[in-house]
Amino acid sequence: MRLLRSGLLSAVVLVVLASFGEVAPAGATSSEEAPVVQEITTLLHPGLNEVGWVSEETASSALFDALPELIAVSAWDASERRARRALRGKYEELPTLKPGMGLWLRIGGSVSVEWTRPVTADGILLSLQRGSNLIAWTTSGEVANALSKFEGAVTGAWRWDPARRAYARYELDSSTAAGGLPQPQPGEALWVSASKTVHWWQPGTDRPELVFLDGVSEGKQDELIEDMEIIRAAYAEYFGVQTSAFTAYIGGSVEAIAPAYRQVTGRELPDVITRADPPETCGTVSSGAVFVLTYCAGIPSFTGKGATHILAHEYFHVLQQQLASDRGTEGPTWLLEGTALYAEHLASETFDPYSARQAASWGDGMLGNAIRRAATHWSEFPISLPDIETYSAFHTAEGIFGTYDHYQVALLGAKWLADRAGEQALADYYRLLPSVDHWHDAFESAFGISIADFYEAFATYPDELGPRNRVRGVVNGPDGGPLEGVRVTAHRLSLHGYRDYDARSFREAPIDVETWTDEHGAFEMWVRPGRYFFVVSRADPKPAIVDGALPDTHVSERECDLAIRTDRGLTGWSGPRESSDLYELVGTTNIWAAITIPSNVASFGRSFCAEP
Repeated sequence: MRLLRSGLLSAVVLVVLASFGEVAPAGATSSEEAPVVQEITTLLHPGLNEVGWVSEETASSALFDALPELIAVSAWDASERRARRALRGKYEELPTLKPGMGLWLRIGGSVSVEWTRPVTADGILLSLQRGSNLIAWTTSGEVANALSKFEGAVTGAWRWDPARRAYARYELDSSTAAGGLPQPQPGEALWVSASKTVHWWQPGTDRPELVFLDGVSEGKQDELIEDMEIIRAAYAEYFGVQTSAFTAYIGGSVEAIAPAYRQVTGRELPDVITRADPPETCGTVSSGAVFVLTYCAGIPSFTGKGATHILAHEYFHVLQQQLASDRGTEGPTWLLEGTALYAEHLASETFDPYSARQAASWGDGMLGNAIRRAATHWSEFPISLPDIETYSAFHTAEGIFGTYDHYQVALLGAKWLADRAGEQALADYYRLLPSVDHWHDAFESAFGISIADFYEAFATYPDELGPRNRVRGVVNGPDGGPLEGVRVTAHRLSLHGYRDYDARSFREAPIDVETWTDEHGAFEMWVRPGRYFFVVSRADPKPAIVDGALPDTHVSERECDLAIRTDRGLTGWSGPRESSDLYELVGTTNIWAAITIPSNVASFGRSFCAEP
């Protein structure tokens, strides 16, 4: 494994030379294709030329050997904001050319020269520094489109016109270039101005191998192949690291992936996957290979992208292991799992339309929703981060929702650290592990706080995220007796102001909190301030769409508007519809309700707000 650290463009690319999991079980299909070797030919004119270095890392002297007409090569050091130059026989200032560099080549003589060189298959990850950057252009398409994803962080782009011997600026808000300047071709270079440091992934031809086992349809295979590249790009740009050197085995059941796991690792599947039916744990990483179930209890199937979520989670574990070499499992298991869950949710807006719609409608996607859910449940979790440092404790300690508790607390820990040190620090911790004596040292270097001080500061963190409100009640059946195991979910309508539901928007509403009734039919949940729609389900079908709003009723001193909505033909929640007798207010924001599920429906609900 070799890690290309900060160079003249501070490019960061993780390249692993050895691929794991090369055994494909009989009957499996694979996404692996023959490697494609690409070449680029550039016409170099006498005088100054601006080009991109798109080949493997190479000594500067090799470029002079390949181009007898070359007089000088220069590159821009964005970190130090100065040019570095190499002359024939004098390479000390610029000894190495690295993928992603933009270069000035001064060609002697009076005749143009054709220069052909290979393109690296690994892809190029650029780290644009604040200020000016001279970078290689390896992609195709329009400059404005390629840079639009940085949402204003990239403020300008210029291209050298050798015929005019001048720079022309691209208009980043349109597809045309100033002065009729054409769009750049792969292998050319651009000057790019940035207002802050951003990562930019330009993919190559290398891809991880995805081996599809029984139970994965052709349509799902195509979808996962496409989604894998979206995830790689997202992690590269969020965390400054990527790799294609792994194999993923994807199957529709434990029986499908067990033989592949045995072939690759020489062991049986771990107990965390096999101990429940259906499995609660949906994926694992071992011997550098990823194993994913496309269906299990832990997959968020309502988004239609459940398997991609698991693939994203396990891919981050691959990055952790490869960054940390053989020390990837050192340190707290809550940090290992919490950062992977954070990364999965963070990237979900790029591959999951459900999360993207949440972000567009509510201002954040699954990450923000997951943080709120975890913080809301905080007081219910019977564990703390120090309790789940070890692998054994994390996966065996009892919680009210099994190991779901542990993942949620771990996610909050990762969120606290990302807020303090930045999201890239979540990967930097694993990058630092090989160079320290103890994981405590890597933790303090990456996050700027000792583990002891972090635990002390984190103890009150979820409460700092805002107030909570208690909702409790009893669910009875048609005969009046209590129902055990009924699912109650709180769907957030809005954090800022009321928004009516229709059939379309209801399916887009995120679930903030869920719980189940006990043997007495009782339930209790805590929700953050906002407006919610509550659904009560004896099974887990698609929730019923509601209509027929009744007049608003004030139910607290803070005049929280209560909008009762019920299914046609249902009496709704038991008790008077417009009477405070229906609610036992604890303080001013907590409510109690008795609920009766009619015999002819699976679920129903109503909405109200819980103001701070």
